[in-house]
Amino acid sequence: MKRFVLIIALAVMTLLALTPAAVAAGPAETHGAPLPGNPVADRQLGPPQFALPASPLAALRAVGPRASTINGHLYWYNGTAMGGGYVDRYAKVGGIWTWGDSSQADGVGAYSFADVAGAAEGALLVTYPAGGPMASLVKTGLVFPGCVTWTSTRSGPWSDWEWPEVQTENTDESGSWNGYDGVTDAAPVSRSAEAVPGTIDYACMSYWWDEADEWFAGAGEEKAVTAGATAAGAIPFFEEKALRAWWVAPYWQSTKPGSTVTISLENWPAGYQAAFYGFKDYPFNAAWTDFAGKTFTSPDTDFHNLRFRVPSTAKPGYGYTIAAYRSDVATSDVLLQEYVQLASFKASSGTIRRGGTVRFSGVVPTKNHWGSHAGVKKSVVIYRKYSKSGVPTKWDPTGKGWRKVAAVRCNGYGVFKTGLIKPTRSAWYVARYAGDSWYWRAYTHVVKVTVR
Repeated sequence: MKRFVLIIALAVMTLLALTPAAVAAGPAETHGAPLPGNPVADRQLGPPQFALPASPLAALRAVGPRASTINGHLYWYNGTAMGGGYVDRYAKVGGIWTWGDSSQADGVGAYSFADVAGAAEGALLVTYPAGGPMASLVKTGLVFPGCVTWTSTRSGPWSDWEWPEVQTENTDESGSWNGYDGVTDAAPVSRSAEAVPGTIDYACMSYWWDEADEWFAGAGEEKAVTAGATAAGAIPFFEEKALRAWWVAPYWQSTKPGSTVTISLENWPAGYQAAFYGFKDYPFNAAWTDFAGKTFTSPDTDFHNLRFRVPSTAKPGYGYTIAAYRSDVATSDVLLQEYVQLASFKASSGTIRRGGTVRFSGVVPTKNHWGSHAGVKKSVVIYRKYSKSGVPTKWDPTGKGWRKVAAVRCNGYGVFKTGLIKPTRSAWYVARYAGDSWYWRAYTHVVKVTVR
């Protein structure tokens, strides 16, 4: 991936992903990513694969060594003012991108940030006003964008999903990012993208969180972009060529911190290489996990399973993302992400005497809980099975030997605790928790209680 000297704005991805029947079926309704209400669905950032797009700014005074003011204007690609857009400010502190504050542009597109502390790198995220596309452009200094056309032939497993994102990069390492709505599976689809003036030699279309196709310009295929105009020719994308990641295990994409999970890479041509990193939902500025030494060189385009360990320091009640990116080509912007919810479940004792009692407790993800802010009090159901078993793959597991032994409500922090339960013999237990608009329904891991 190309490196930008000055980051002027930062883009987010609001894509989801689907689990393949060809691999291991997971909770299909989740599409493998945070649901739209989850704050993490609007924040997919991190080294070494920043999306690194920026905004169509008329002017920007970069953050200096002392507290200073940032002033700017937002414009559409044709140079008309873009009023009402929202601007979020970020700074890189100690190697971590940290959110600062927000500003809304006035009717003529002007925005301002006062008393901005100095930082080595700063970023602005621009969200276009309602009714317009979401887009970003990267450029140092003064810039008005131009336009480039792209086409997409949809034929992959997610061809019914309508929200692709397109990145373009110029030979001078400036670049652009555009998000779309309503791109259906009709083939071919054609749209325009705002772009930094210059020569585009690379572009990447992310169809979803875990599917992306890229275009490298051949000799004479570069796109010349000028301010206020649309470049000649179109950048072609083909979903059938897209690199993909799939969720494999655990089945419900829910497990405890410290567990091992499995994802699969598919449709990576022979010789393509991938490297990986991971990050926690909460806190936003938590350290990233660099899966150093965990690389993959594809032998063919078939499915290839890879295992990763979620850090034991990740917090139950939130989630964890594993990201794969191309490491064999420095100019590649392919970034594929898979998401797992984290929940805890434990017994007050793993071994009890006959006639003794046990209590179960844990933490599950729940809507609106973020840090000290309490969320929804959802239901948790405890099931028991007398023969050794993994997590159920049916939402109603009673036909597979499981029996309901308790039902409780978690509190606003996702914490739950049962009353005393008296097992008559050794058994395996699991907790099932309800879904909401932030998290999908799922099961925890299984625990065993031995009766002696």
